[in-house]
Amino acid sequence: MKKLFLKVGIFTLLILILPSISLIINSIDEKNDNNSSNNNTNKDNYIIELPNTYKLLIEESGEILQLTPREYLKGCMLANIPADYEPEMLKAMATVINTYGLMLYKNRDTFEDESLNGADFSDNADKYLKYYSDDKGQEIYGDDFENILQNIDAAVEFGIKYALVYNGELIMPAFHSISTGKTDNSKDIFGEELPYLSSAESQNDILSPNYYGSKKMESSEVMGALMRIDIDIMLDYDINTWFKNIKLSPSGSVLSADCGDKTFTGRELQNKLGLRSPAFEVVIEDGMFLFKTKGFGHNVGLSLYGGNKMALDGKTASEILTHYYKDIQALILN
Repeated sequence: MKKLFLKVGIFTLLILILPSISLIINSIDEKNDNNSSNNNTNKDNYIIELPNTYKLLIEESGEILQLTPREYLKGCMLANIPADYEPEMLKAMATVINTYGLMLYKNRDTFEDESLNGADFSDNADKYLKYYSDDKGQEIYGDDFENILQNIDAAVEFGIKYALVYNGELIMPAFHSISTGKTDNSKDIFGEELPYLSSAESQNDILSPNYYGSKKMESSEVMGALMRIDIDIMLDYDINTWFKNIKLSPSGSVLSADCGDKTFTGRELQNKLGLRSPAFEVVIEDGMFLFKTKGFGHNVGLSLYGGNKMALDGKTASEILTHYYKDIQALILN
């Protein structure tokens, strides 16, 4: 089976204020489904419902698809997580993606993106989430696609029922492929403090065969990348001075670095240099830059690799989600 190695896109920091919620539960294990009627509810509260359809722009073709939330969830699951991960991890991820789609839809009128051409969101992974059609899934997984689809469909059946909330608000469910061994606080990476996106231990990520990465760049390439952050940057002739006073988070991600006469965040540098992670070390060898990275993705929120290791250790979807997202609850959708 062809393996997917995933580069998770950038999440826009959107916080959506919701009305009061009709039904909150502390666990989303399957065993709670039959007991949901026993939870306390308030008749004066509102019920959050999934829309009938999402409008998804396929950027390559310009086509706008009308998809049910279930169809959108299925396509994003195919595109954003290895489908041979453990069932409980797939359930957790399906809940995350369902939350993300609902958050974007509810918030669609509060931000402007003219490139959407009237769609609710697109399949641009730098702004939203990747989406694969069944045909694309068949192309990637080949003869294993039918078996893969069974795994995905089971997770979708679970995740479509829930959305994750914090203090009555849909969360921004950030996720990434592999952490540094400990995830970062949202404020350190995104610049905004979201209490549910606080640092979490994820030591199993270090075991990933894709934990370490590296990228070599010519000095001219590095200069071009830095100028794309700030065109007015002044760099010394000596390339050894281009990265100074590098400050790290407790998780090992670069918080900031002095580059010439400017100071950039680690996230800015990761994006413009095209690095796998904000956790990087700068080495100069034979007049070239070597960037050594740990982890894959922005290092905030759910680690897919770490979550799957938790599932292998017998943890449920609920336990995985509450480990990486602090003090959240699951809303049962109407």
